[in-house]
Amino acid sequence: LIGTVRAYTEKNRELLKYRMNEIVNGISNSFNSKIDFDYIDCYPPTINYKKQSDIVLEAAKMVVGEKAGDPYLSMGGEDFAYYLQNIPGCFFFVGSAPNKKSLFETPHHCSHFDMDEKSLLVGPSIFLNIIDNSFKN
Repeated sequence: LIGTVRAYTEKNRELLKYRMNEIVNGISNSFNSKIDFDYIDCYPPTINYKKQSDIVLEAAKMVVGEKAGDPYLSMGGEDFAYYLQNIPGCFFFVGSAPNKKSLFETPHHCSHFDMDEKSLLVGPSIFLNIIDNSFKN
C-alpha cells in the first residue's frame, strides 16, 4: 500500500505516524506475519501566522472585496510549509476557478480545469497592497 498522510498540526502528524506503526504491528502480530512499514515523512502542515494572515486578508479585501474570506483549513501539501517553519508568513489562494462554477466543482489538477485568467492579476495586486499598506502603518 502507498499513501499520503496529512494533518493540520505537526503534533497530529506525529500521532498518525505512531498509531499507523502500532496498527501495522498489531495486524502483523495477529496474523503471525511480517509487514514492512516504510513511513517517509513528507510535507509538514502549512500553518499560517495570525499577524501575517490578517495583513494578507486586509490587502485581499482591497482587491476582491468581501470575496476575500477568512482562512480555512486545507490538507494541501505545500513546499511553502517549509518556509513557514522558519519565517512568519501566510499562504493564500487567489481563486482561479471560473466564476460560473461553484468552488471545487472542477478540481485544479483535473485535465479539464478551465482557469479564469483574470485571477493572474489577483496575487500580484494583493502583494502590491501589502507593500503599500506597510508604508501607511
